[in-house]
Parts: sequence; C-alpha cells; structure tokens
Amino acid sequence: MEQETYDLVNPQVITSNFLHIIGLLYFAQLDAYNELLERNAGVRSTRMTSAGITTIEVDVSTFFGLPQTISFMGLKIDVDRDLYSVHSRDGDKEKIKTFFLTGGVVASYLEGEVFRQLFGGEAVSTMHILEAANRQGIRIYTITKENVESILPKLQYKAIKSKCSKI
Repeated sequence: MEQETYDLVNPQVITSNFLHIIGLLYFAQLDAYNELLERNAGVRSTRMTSAGITTIEVDVSTFFGLPQTISFMGLKIDVDRDLYSVHSRDGDKEKIKTFFLTGGVVASYLEGEVFRQLFGGEAVSTMHILEAANRQGIRIYTITKENVESILPKLQYKAIKSKCSKI
C-alpha cells in the first residue's frame, strides 16, 4: 500500500484473512472463558478438533438471471463443532454438566459479541435474543413432540405456529 502498487492487492486474500481473524478471536476468547469455567467448576477440559465458519453475507439482485447488484448484508460466524473432553477433578459428574451448560451459554453469546467488540453497534446470537426476550418479559418455551399441542395456542405469531406444527 505504501508503494502504491494497488494492482498487487488481492481482495480475496484480504477478505479471507479478515474472516479468519474473526474466527481466531472467537476461539481465543472462548478458550479464556473456558479456562475460568474449568477452575470454577472443578473440571479439566481439553478442546478436541473444533470448527467454525465465518462468512460475509451478501444479497445479489438479478435481472433475467444475470447479477446486477450486490449488497452487503453483514458478517456471520457459525460454530457447529466445538468438542471437548472434560473430566471432573473429584469424580463428580454434575461438575461436568455445569461446565458444559455454562460454556454453551458463553459460546453462543460470543458468536454475536465478537462482532460487537470489533465493530460496535448491534450483534445477534441465540443468547442475545434470549437475553432481550428475558429483559422484555417475553416467555420462552421449549417445544417437544409431547407438548407441542399445548404450547402452540400460547404463541403469538401465526408464522411460527405453521412452522412448529410440522414438529
């Protein structure tokens, strides 16, 4: 850049490195939180092979099947594989359960928080949505095959009802 050789700048390399750094930041913060959770829960954990995908979401408008415009929609991280081997230091299996439950909340929260930290503004993850619902006093239901018929009438949105009726 200093030499003004802009024709040598590869946007794909810059973009992929940028997305990679977001993923690394997520896992670095998660590891730091998990280290604290280990001590508090009385367990020892080892991360197994884990994977996350960071993407740039775009909307492509077409005209007769040909791309006309592209609009930036946002950034996204999806961590589908985050595996651990966890052992209780004193053999208490409830401590392992506590580690996973707390760690899952933190992991979900970080999926949105990493973007808020980097760019400011609003960020969304499952935990952000549940937190907002809780602040607003919105009741949250767990829907299963066994209770779907009793819960559906309590929901406020028809779109949700039609999707949930297929459970």
